[in-house]
Amino acid sequence: MSDEIVDMMDFLLKMPLTFWDLYALQNDLISQRLSYSQQHIFAQEARNEAIVIALCKKKTYSQMTISEILACNGISVKNMPPVDCDSKVHFAIFEEPSLVYLNRKLTEICQQLLEQTGFDYILNGHSVEEIILAHELYHVIASAGEAPFIKKKHISVWKIGKFEIRKRITALEEVGAMAFTQEFLDLNLCPYVLDLPLTYCQSAEMAQSLYNRILNLWQSTKGGLPWTM
Repeated sequence: MSDEIVDMMDFLLKMPLTFWDLYALQNDLISQRLSYSQQHIFAQEARNEAIVIALCKKKTYSQMTISEILACNGISVKNMPPVDCDSKVHFAIFEEPSLVYLNRKLTEICQQLLEQTGFDYILNGHSVEEIILAHELYHVIASAGEAPFIKKKHISVWKIGKFEIRKRITALEEVGAMAFTQEFLDLNLCPYVLDLPLTYCQSAEMAQSLYNRILNLWQSTKGGLPWTM
């Protein structure tokens, strides 16, 4: 990893937790109807729900690994087939009802990268693969109806008299997945930080583009949220 990428990681590790909520919501068309403060409120609800779920599941599966938990719930984990990565790097995909595709090669390369550069401390003793699979475990749980808040129709997009159309903020499920992962694995920071090194392991150019988007989002939002860096 070049010194430039190390500097990028150092900067991302200083980001407040609630910034990553906006990172998750930035491309959600429904959430774009809301102010940053309103997005924060919805994200907080999603995080709170996910943390409660994580605490419950930690008690239920206290002696099991993430892979064992997935297997116990009838979920198979398979290597991800080749996909078009021109615009996005795929780490893992949950395919309902019972299959997780994992980009295992990418997680292994990222694990080595973090260890070589001294950033593996952010994993808190876990592997990159475990963190990604914990994220997918949340999607499994949510698909079973155990996370009602993130599945509800959150905001009204059209109303005339008694007739109303409400839409779900789908990206809240990603907020919940990251909060679940952080709590379940006792991580000290938001797992979204791993997006950069994982992307870098696929393409340095894509990693630079991702970092630029994160930096632009930070610069555009830091004055409009109920927190500071």
